[in-house]
Amino acid sequence: MKNKTKKKPLTLEEKLAKYAIPFEDILAELSPEERKEIDSLSNYYIALMDIFSLRKKLNLTQAELAKKSAVPRSTISKIESGERNATIHTLMKLAAGMGKELRVTLV
Repeated sequence: MKNKTKKKPLTLEEKLAKYAIPFEDILAELSPEERKEIDSLSNYYIALMDIFSLRKKLNLTQAELAKKSAVPRSTISKIESGERNATIHTLMKLAAGMGKELRVTLV
């Protein structure tokens, strides 16, 4: 009779190490234009994460921020989830609603 022992399932870290493609390998296959587009998008999403993080740090709900900024709660939800792109005007209103100022620079 053969000894049938069950293999222990892989942990998430083990699965990632076994199956994941290193990000550097993916980047190496991209054209300079594609890399520039990724950089641009990542800056936008970092800004959105900053807004979400600040809202949480200030212990504001989306409804409370909506009142303070005059931006509908549904719009805030869509912006934070990435479902909707925010205009600079909307970002300025959200920042003001949290007692901050939005600054945009060209580099």
